This record gives sequence, structure tokens and C-alpha cells, in this order.
Amino acid sequence: MKGGVIFDEVLNAYIPIVHTWDNIDCTGEPKEWRAEKTFSNEDDAMNYYKINIRPKLQKFMSNMEKDVSKTKMKYKKLE
Repeated sequence: MKGGVIFDEVLNAYIPIVHTWDNIDCTGEPKEWRAEKTFSNEDDAMNYYKINIRPKLQKFMSNMEKDVSKTKMKYKKLE
């Protein structure tokens, strides 16, 4: 999983997003999830991601790794 923000030219707004892959190397086309909330600037969108989305992703990945012993996870904070 990788998260961050993207600028949507149609909406003329920044949107927090999460990309997921079906492999540990994050290769191929990802599935994209977009937050319903939009922002007029990138900083506000990123702050929303950091406060509201990233902690939930970290907890989800940690729980998933503990619950399924065959699951391989790679987590890297890009900042």
C-alpha cells in the first residue's frame, strides 16, 4: 500500500489516495482508493491523509501481518 495525495484536474482539487497491489514489490497496476473529501491545496490534503488515513493503514497492516503468518508486508514511510 502506498498513500498520499493526487490532483484531480476534473474536480480541480487535491484528493487523499491509497494505492494497493496484489504483490509485495508493488509492481503492476494498483487499485486506487480515493477519499470522498477534497481540498483546494496539497498541504491540507496531505495533512488530512497523515492524520486520518495513515494511522488506520498502519494499524491495518500491523494487524494483518500478525493475524496471517504467511502474509508478507513491506512498509516504508516516504517523507
